[in-house]
Amino acid sequence: MYRIAAIAALLVACNAQSPGPAPTPGLACPRLGSPPQKSSALVTAWSTYLGKGSSDAANAVDLAPDCSLLIGGTFSGSDFGKTPTVFLGGSSGAVLRLEPTGAVRAVARLGSAVADLEACVSLRESSEARCDSGTLAVAGDFGLAVLAPDLESLLWSVGDQGAASRVAIGSDGTVAALFGKAVRIYGATGKLLGTLTLADSAVNDVAVDGRGQRVFVTGFAQRDGGPCSQLQVAWVRAYSYAGSPLWKAYDWTHAQAAAANSSCADTRGVRLALGRDGWLYFAGESAGGNSIFRFSPQDLASPAPNVKSDKYTDPYNTASNPITYLARLDPASGANLAGQFLLARLDSGRGNTLRPRALAADEAGRVYIGGIAAYAIASRASLTLDGEVLPPYAGDDAWVLVASPDLKERLLWMVWNAGGKGEVRGLAAGGGIAALAARVNAAPLHLNNALQPDAPSGGGPGFASAWPGWPP
Repeated sequence: MYRIAAIAALLVACNAQSPGPAPTPGLACPRLGSPPQKSSALVTAWSTYLGKGSSDAANAVDLAPDCSLLIGGTFSGSDFGKTPTVFLGGSSGAVLRLEPTGAVRAVARLGSAVADLEACVSLRESSEARCDSGTLAVAGDFGLAVLAPDLESLLWSVGDQGAASRVAIGSDGTVAALFGKAVRIYGATGKLLGTLTLADSAVNDVAVDGRGQRVFVTGFAQRDGGPCSQLQVAWVRAYSYAGSPLWKAYDWTHAQAAAANSSCADTRGVRLALGRDGWLYFAGESAGGNSIFRFSPQDLASPAPNVKSDKYTDPYNTASNPITYLARLDPASGANLAGQFLLARLDSGRGNTLRPRALAADEAGRVYIGGIAAYAIASRASLTLDGEVLPPYAGDDAWVLVASPDLKERLLWMVWNAGGKGEVRGLAAGGGIAALAARVNAAPLHLNNALQPDAPSGGGPGFASAWPGWPP
């Protein structure tokens, strides 16, 4: 019966999905080397600390249409040999523009902290306004800023709404920014198109689909009472540019979740990303495996098309510790096209914490996800980075996993810890290049061809790394 129901659910999802979004053009980026040959070994192009302050962090990274890497965060004490352009009272907040090889091309200073950024990239076979130049949307304590690709001029900004925590820019130049629990949507020239004021417990991320003219938002709501007593419920919602609701995923009432085979594990929506393949990607947290993520986001009577390949993708023998849920969603309907749980495991076999903080997908639909992990991800004791076996787990593993488009094969699962602690906060992938942005909770993290080889004592700084991805 379960197999029949699963097939039926998959057919419903396939029938509900759009014909398929247009992917981004394949970038002709310089090769940084060969992509990983096995999931437990990686040769990077470079890995470096960024910033001299103990509160510094690299919070976001993206790949521009010219294959340069854009990294945003708090980087104090150094301008990396460049004279920065300064906007909006820029001090320790910064955006770095790097060559794929790690050389710094330009630096812009904005406020005291850059929280997020995204570059505008056009879709293949698309008729909307072109965005190939890489116009950059940046969020931080200064609000919202949109910069020219060379980081030398401010195109427009919003500073009267307080700090912005997350930002996304569509292929048509439309920008959505998260100010507290309000999402504000702006046209390519800065005109306000719509505002979403949400009353949920947390609003965590936004994404923009320029082709379909949609804005996506995720977070969670506290919905207590009933059989589960206290329950956090994840949601993903789609809106028009004017703010009209289009569809929603998950977002169940307490009673609905409890009735679905006692789905009483808390869930949270954490990250969204419109992949370079045009599909929408979702990363959530589940407090154990007994959650609504086992089911279709629109039908609790249908199992989700979740892929299990080993004990790290099957949420058995785990308590209420946070684990990760990953899904590819149809941007036109919210239908779940493929999903997967991810978790760490103790040597005893007990499930352990794995939290998502960054998400991306390349032109072929390979999924990149990362964050912070407890002991231990797969093959943790034998991971090799640049030919070196990594030191034993010391806490807060900064991890990245790359999955094949069908989620059936793990192409890479790596941490960058070298006896220290960290957290991956941003990921970018495309054109055969992959990169991460992270915070160092305690040095050391692994270095290679480092732009900045030293870290301040007592925590910090930022951290970034780039490595060969797979060709488009």
